[in-house]
Amino acid sequence: MLGKCYVRALLNAVVIIAILAMSFIYEVNKSRSYLKSVFDIFASTLQQIGDNNVSDANYAQVMIEHGSKVKSSPSVLSNVDLHYFPSRNEYGFNQGVYPNVAANGMLIGYGKPPEILVENGNRFLTMDKIWNNYRKANKFHNHFVVNYEYQFVYLSNIRLLENREHFIKEGMIKPQRFRKGLEEQYTKDLEQYGFFFTLPYQNLLDDGKVFSVITPVYYQGELFVDIGTDIELDELKTIIQLYPDLKKSIQVDLVFNGGDISVPVSEARYNSWDVFHYKYEVPNLGTLVAHYDVLYFSTKLFPELCLLVMLSIIFHLVWSSSQRQKQEKLLLKEQLTHDSMTGLYNRRILDEQVIQEIDLLNKQNNPVCIIAIDANNFKKINDNHGHQVGDKAILHIADCLATCTRSHDYCIRMGGDEFFIVLPNLPLEPAYKIAARLEKKVRERSIDSVDVEVTITSATTQMLPNETFDQVYKRVDELLYEKKG
Repeated sequence: MLGKCYVRALLNAVVIIAILAMSFIYEVNKSRSYLKSVFDIFASTLQQIGDNNVSDANYAQVMIEHGSKVKSSPSVLSNVDLHYFPSRNEYGFNQGVYPNVAANGMLIGYGKPPEILVENGNRFLTMDKIWNNYRKANKFHNHFVVNYEYQFVYLSNIRLLENREHFIKEGMIKPQRFRKGLEEQYTKDLEQYGFFFTLPYQNLLDDGKVFSVITPVYYQGELFVDIGTDIELDELKTIIQLYPDLKKSIQVDLVFNGGDISVPVSEARYNSWDVFHYKYEVPNLGTLVAHYDVLYFSTKLFPELCLLVMLSIIFHLVWSSSQRQKQEKLLLKEQLTHDSMTGLYNRRILDEQVIQEIDLLNKQNNPVCIIAIDANNFKKINDNHGHQVGDKAILHIADCLATCTRSHDYCIRMGGDEFFIVLPNLPLEPAYKIAARLEKKVRERSIDSVDVEVTITSATTQMLPNETFDQVYKRVDELLYEKKG
C-alpha cells in the first residue's frame, strides 16, 4: 500500500511538472508573440523614418541636378544673414542671435561663409519647405543636411547656442563621420533600402547621443551632401512600450550592426539570472535582444503551481477515500461470500454468482460437473478429540480441496463437515479423477501433531441438459447419501 502511495505521489509530481512545462512554453510563446508585435512596430517606425529621409533626399537630388528648372521662391537670404564668428571660426545663422533671418533652420559652417551660399540661399528655404510643408517633420527628430564641399550643416531644429565656444572643428565634417565602423555594410543597405543607419555618436549640438538615418545625394558622380535624420537613443524607449509586468522583468537591448555597441531600450528592473534571450532582427540596423528574468515566469506560474498542488491534494484525498470505500466493499463482499474459518466460499456464493454462471453454461451446452463431499465420522472426532482437533480436520479437508482443484473452480463449505465443488467447463470423466485424487489426498495426509485419521466420501455428477441447479444439487446429494449409506 505504501508503494502505491509513492507511485501515486510520483505520478502527481510528473503531471504537475508536465502541466507547468506546457504552461511555461505557452507563456514563452505568448510573450514572444507580444514582443514580436512590439518590435514590428519599432522596425516599421524606423523604416518610415528612413523612407521619409529618402523622400527628402530625392527632392534635394532633383533640386541639385535641375535647380534652374525647378520653380522656387527667390532667395531672401543675403550676406548680412550669414554671420561669421571669428572666435569660433564658424559661420551660420539662427544660432540664437540675429533672429531676422527668414530661414526656419539653423546653419553652422566651418570657416568663413562662401559667397555661393548667399547666391543660392533659396536652397535652405527649399529644405525648410521639404521638412515642414511637403511632410510635417517629427518635432522630436532633428533633420539635417551636411555639405562636405562647403563644410556646413543645416539643421531643422534651432537651438539657443550663443554661449557655445565651438561647434565644428577642422576635419569634423566629412563622410567618414557617419560611415565609421560600417565598412561596406552601408553600401549594401543603400542598394537595398536607399538609406543606412549610422552607429551611435555624440550629438553635434549637445551632450546627448544619437544615431542617424543617412541618404547621400550626388552631383556629377561625386558625393555632394548627406541628408539625415537624428534619432536620440533615449527616444527609443518611447517606441518600445511593454506591458507593466513585462516591463519589470524583460530588459530589451538594441545591438547595432557593424559593432559591439549595445543600447538599452527598456527600463526593466533586471538581474543577470535570465532564462533565455529572444532576438529580433531589425533590417539594416541591428538586433533587438530581450533578456527574460526568471522572476517573470516564477510570478506567472506560481499561482498555477499552487492551484495544481491544491488539486493534487484534493485528488489524493478523493482517490484515497474512493479506494478505501472500494476495499471496504470488497472486504464486506468477501466476508459475506467466504467461510471465515477455511477461507473457502460459503453457500452465499451460490446465489450471488454460481447458479447464474452454471445455468448459462448449461444453456450453451458447456459441461458443468458437481462434487458433493462429506467428512466421515466427523462427530466421533469432535467427541473423542475435542473441537480443536475437529477444526483442524475441517481445515485439512479445505486445504486438500484448494490444492486438487483449478483456480476458477468453486470450492464451497456448505456448513459443518459438508463441502461442495462446482467444476465449470469440465466433463464427467476428469471430474471423477479430481474426486478420486481428493479422497486419496485427504486420507494420506495427516493432521499436524495429531494422530487422527480423516477421510471423506464424495459423489460426482454432471448437469443434464435443461437441468436446474436445484435439480442437480438434489441428485448429487442423493448419490452421496447412497455412497455413505
